[in-house]
Amino acid sequence: MGISFGLKFIITDIRERQINEEKQQIREARFKEAQRVSRLGSWEFIPSTGQIIWSEEMFRLFGLYPQQNEPNYTEFLELIHPEDRSSLNHAVERTVKQGIPFKIDHRIIHSDASVRYLEARGDVIYSPQGEVIRMFGTGLDISEQQAALRERKQLELALKESENRLRSIFESSPYGIFIKDLQGKYTDVNPAYEQMSQLKREQLIGKSDYDILPYEFAKTCQASDEAAIATQDPIVFEEEVPFQNGIRTLLITKFRLLNKTDKSYEICGIVLDISDRKQAELALQRQTQQEKAFNQVVQLIRNSLDLTTIFSIAVQQAAQLIDVKQVAIVQYQPENKYWIHLATYSRDANIPDTTGYKISDQNNPFAARLKQGEIVRVNDTNTIEDQINKTITQEFPGSWLLIPLIVNGIVWGSFSLLRNLSDSPYEDEQITLACRFADQLAIAIQQSQLYEKLQKANEQLHYLANHDQLTQIPNRRYFDEYLEQEWKRSVREQTQLILILCDLDYFKQYNDTYGHPTGDQCLLKVAQILNQVIQRPADFIARYGGEEFAIILPNTDVEGGIHVIKNIQNKLYTLNIPHTNSLVDNQVTLSFGLASTYPNLQSSVQALINRADQALYQTKQRGRNNYSIKTLKTEREH
Repeated sequence: MGISFGLKFIITDIRERQINEEKQQIREARFKEAQRVSRLGSWEFIPSTGQIIWSEEMFRLFGLYPQQNEPNYTEFLELIHPEDRSSLNHAVERTVKQGIPFKIDHRIIHSDASVRYLEARGDVIYSPQGEVIRMFGTGLDISEQQAALRERKQLELALKESENRLRSIFESSPYGIFIKDLQGKYTDVNPAYEQMSQLKREQLIGKSDYDILPYEFAKTCQASDEAAIATQDPIVFEEEVPFQNGIRTLLITKFRLLNKTDKSYEICGIVLDISDRKQAELALQRQTQQEKAFNQVVQLIRNSLDLTTIFSIAVQQAAQLIDVKQVAIVQYQPENKYWIHLATYSRDANIPDTTGYKISDQNNPFAARLKQGEIVRVNDTNTIEDQINKTITQEFPGSWLLIPLIVNGIVWGSFSLLRNLSDSPYEDEQITLACRFADQLAIAIQQSQLYEKLQKANEQLHYLANHDQLTQIPNRRYFDEYLEQEWKRSVREQTQLILILCDLDYFKQYNDTYGHPTGDQCLLKVAQILNQVIQRPADFIARYGGEEFAIILPNTDVEGGIHVIKNIQNKLYTLNIPHTNSLVDNQVTLSFGLASTYPNLQSSVQALINRADQALYQTKQRGRNNYSIKTLKTEREH
């Protein structure tokens, strides 16, 4: 009885150990998979011996094989980019000596000679005597994040340049401009406002109107500030202001500045001294209307990034505000050697739409002046002598005003105005207003270009996140999303869905024989064959992992799936990629597993994937270079 009980105890103990070992193996497998997916490797370093222990993913980060021996510390430093070795070595030594954990971004030289970025972290373990007996840490591949960061910095630099241009406009504007915080204190003024107020910028910054103006008038200014904050539209008013050099009559436009959450954070004021033009009341009223309307146009322009909408608003509003017969936005296309009308508006119904109208750039003196950034003003087109523009005057006689549109320091095109000969010549304020329109258009064009670049950058990031870097076909992440999408559609439409998993036969031997670079080329060629065969819009291919690919065929029966497999096999056979160490053929071959189902609410995507995986396994068990078929209910082999 005692012996039996003892044996039973020993057997139970052995079984428990086996279970614990199996659990440990599962945990280790999961840990390795987690490292592979996250591209996070781990390492250990024993300072006393110089021994380094790497996880499998750490080998992969450096483009090495897990079967290789770990490098010693000196060999490890050779894998680090020469410019980063010293800083990394210093961080390691500092941790060993002081016990301070380190975190450092550095570059490595990958086995394919490319430069990758890693985020390295490390810490130490002490013996009871206080000596460092072991270091441990991780390495994370941050190459894609670094590339995205560089792209972002470039965009930020471009936006900074845009801000500098706006500052230049602010500083050079002939109108006085001031900005206040919501407490009424000045935060910035331009030179024109300094001259107007006879106060220097340093005398105004941080001061309120109560510090520089009589109390009663300061109260009036405060009331107008509050009104500007309370309304969405700019407020425009005429005011007699008691400056140090006397009372000046000013036309003031105030509007709120909004932050990203559309909340007011500052007040901007645009000030025009109209003291010398007080007698011309009519001109003053027209100027006031122009200022208000122009600011509204500016807001409309700034609220859109669509150039077609912006151009349409600009030409219509400019024709009304500047009082001209026709306005056109013209783009210079040096590659085509002409200028072309992109948007036009005419107040005269007898003038045809000139959108698409082309003007030669060669031997055109007006075009040459515009490309030098010069405003072209022609009071009477009858005085034009060059043949190109003389021909144009036959269709568009009158007075011309051509203003260059300069974007990023380059002449993008022109803002062109036409008025009747019977009208008075262009007045200075009209030319100034036209230039302001041109400035806003240039800013809008630049912002649109920056937005387009940002969109392209975002699209590129989205593409990188969903496509395999080597083969440029969708990756596992994209595959999971697309299969889920097609599964739901098949449920709705009650159509058949085919999933094919295929695997390169003896690909490890291929890499061992020909090398990883050639192996990469082999994967690329197989991906190209899949792209050639899979041509229906709804069909989908992806790199499923390593040398494995996946094919999704919506609304397809088993015969259709077999037809696709055979087409792939035929093209691969025709390509004849040598594989001398293959156990099934002397060239590269594929094994296929096809799973078919009619998706419903009782089945699952994972069940279909499992079926395809089982079919692929069955093909490999049967000798590879073939295919097997499974459904969620029946099974047949080929």
